[in-house]
Amino acid sequence: MLKSKTVKNGIDAEREKIVMTAARLIVKKGFLKTSVRDIAKHCGISMGKLYYYLKSKDDILTLFLVYSTTTSDASNKAFMKKLKRKKAIPALKEMMTQAIKYLEENQDIQVFWSQEARNLSKRNLRRLLKTNTMSTKIFQQILEKGNEEVVFDVREPAIVAQNIPMICEMWATRRWYIQKLYTLDEYINMQIENVLKMVMAKNRLLT
Repeated sequence: MLKSKTVKNGIDAEREKIVMTAARLIVKKGFLKTSVRDIAKHCGISMGKLYYYLKSKDDILTLFLVYSTTTSDASNKAFMKKLKRKKAIPALKEMMTQAIKYLEENQDIQVFWSQEARNLSKRNLRRLLKTNTMSTKIFQQILEKGNEEVVFDVREPAIVAQNIPMICEMWATRRWYIQKLYTLDEYINMQIENVLKMVMAKNRLLT
């Protein structure tokens, strides 16, 4: 059996390398034009070793799903443990920073899902959406906490919380434009400022 060194969030290094390489190739060439042999070649591993993870190209969707849900869920759960101890404004800043930096590390994966999520089975699509919903719920809890602290004035936290992940995701899904204009840190700071202006109570607006 192939032995792989475990890295962050329970994802082994070999699996992470395959996922990242496959995502980059598929985003560039398209799913139909990317072969398992292409993935093995660009990973620098043998077909036999790759078949430990991928028996066919259809297994790519499952591999990506496991990677995406495992890494994202672990990150969100770790933040949830800290949320009760945080004030709303620092929590919002930290969660947005975490989300955008995660997307920076997984840009091709995010673009891949924006193109290929429709090809998942209903069961796996529900699993992916459940993971995405978790981050939205965290933002909703932060907004509700801010209302309680009277630093935010958000009438519909559940709706506004849907917008924030989309703002974060643009770093990956619209990278062809946005990353020509801003560095990662500039984008994070700008979007945090924009969201705070949107949700802050009028008597607490940042100057």
